[in-house]
Amino acid sequence: MTRCISPWSRGLTILLLSLICGVPPACAMNGGLRLGGVYGLTELKDENGWGLSAFLRAALNPRWQAEFNTGYSRLNGSDYATDLISSEARLLYSTRAGGAWSAHIYTGMGIARFDLITSPPVATIGADATGWSTLLPIGIGLSHPLGRQTTV
Repeated sequence: MTRCISPWSRGLTILLLSLICGVPPACAMNGGLRLGGVYGLTELKDENGWGLSAFLRAALNPRWQAEFNTGYSRLNGSDYATDLISSEARLLYSTRAGGAWSAHIYTGMGIARFDLITSPPVATIGADATGWSTLLPIGIGLSHPLGRQTTV
């Protein structure tokens, strides 16, 4: 019997092995906290929410980094509120190694546990108030060193 491994499974396996097996001494492992705004994209009237997450990053080389994060977010709207607990694995590419400002792009995969706290008056029939969903994070970011060990 031949078993085929999907590209996503293969990529996640390589990413996790990179984190578990370590990286060369010249490449660092770091972590931190992120706090920021989140905004839902629904058919309802959406409002600003917030999110907090903790992350660990391993440098694969000066430009590539692997990241694992987990966090909590609250999505808000005029007629709803939803709590999200999520975990993601990401691969980041920095456009510049070092310097005053560094931009990066990232993509990854993850899972989220959602819990609808306040339901809209006209809810989708058969929609679960709690459950699990997959995530496909894609984005850009900026960082600026404030010192030897602190970056914003």
